[in-house]
Amino acid sequence: MRRNVLTLVMLLVAPAAPSQVVPAEFLRDRIFAVVSTPHGAPVRFLTDSGGGWNAISESAQARLNLRQDGAVDTDAGRAPLVDASALFSRSKIPVPLRDESWLHGKLVVAPAAEFPDSDGALGSRWFAGHVWDIDYGRRTMRVLPSPPSATGFQEIPMGFATDNGQRALNFPRITMTVEGQDIDMLLDTGASAKLTPTAASELGYEAGMEVGTSFVIRSIFDQWKAAHPQWRTILAADARGGFPMIEVPAVRLGGIDVGPVWFTLRPDPNFLEFMSQMTDAPVCGALGGSALKYLRVVLDYPGAKMLLLRGAARE
Repeated sequence: MRRNVLTLVMLLVAPAAPSQVVPAEFLRDRIFAVVSTPHGAPVRFLTDSGGGWNAISESAQARLNLRQDGAVDTDAGRAPLVDASALFSRSKIPVPLRDESWLHGKLVVAPAAEFPDSDGALGSRWFAGHVWDIDYGRRTMRVLPSPPSATGFQEIPMGFATDNGQRALNFPRITMTVEGQDIDMLLDTGASAKLTPTAASELGYEAGMEVGTSFVIRSIFDQWKAAHPQWRTILAADARGGFPMIEVPAVRLGGIDVGPVWFTLRPDPNFLEFMSQMTDAPVCGALGGSALKYLRVVLDYPGAKMLLLRGAARE
């Protein structure tokens, strides 16, 4: 009996498992995980919750001397895989989960042109299975052993596609509200626009820079513009396709209003026909760093929920 009491006391006073700080760089409303290497300069991966792959550039793979460890079919054809788990572990960065049916925790080796200002990307398969605490104001990223108490947070559900009751993919769907209209969106930390000279001048950057943005389908973009001609618009803002951007004064997430938020236009089929195949309900765009930058967000993938605090507040 005494042993059982002592065991219970030890369990009660034992410290909680610590959070894991992810070495990260916050740059123009996007987040890069920074992996130290034994071969000189670190490698930087864009963290992209709306992306489908975990990948590394051919140049970074060669510099790190990572040997091929299998291959996989991609949209561009057969591509090599490499295992970078040792590098990730050394940098205290979560290793992609092995029990995933396509990449099995490995990285696709892709042309450097796929990563204009990084050495690779870590997508939905990297975010899966963890509780992430991202504080844009303090520029910190952590992995938590469990979600924090919801006290003080605004909570909204994250929807995920399932197959026979099991989660099939890890593309989170959330709901935002603009002008009283609820709009389902992909949660996309990696949403990016490449600025044209006109957009760069308007936003105070250099032409060609990649910036965090959010996306919205053309039909909603046109609806906003018709109803609010005073909202600031930049024509031919994104060098990829020459799409315009619109500045929405306020976006509501849960009970929190954030803004202004820049949205970059995308054709309706990009989301209604393509991306919506991979979410649990149709999505009309993607909410990215141009909105999330105002918040501290906890992304509880196991619990399928998102906790929000305005600014850099802490529990």
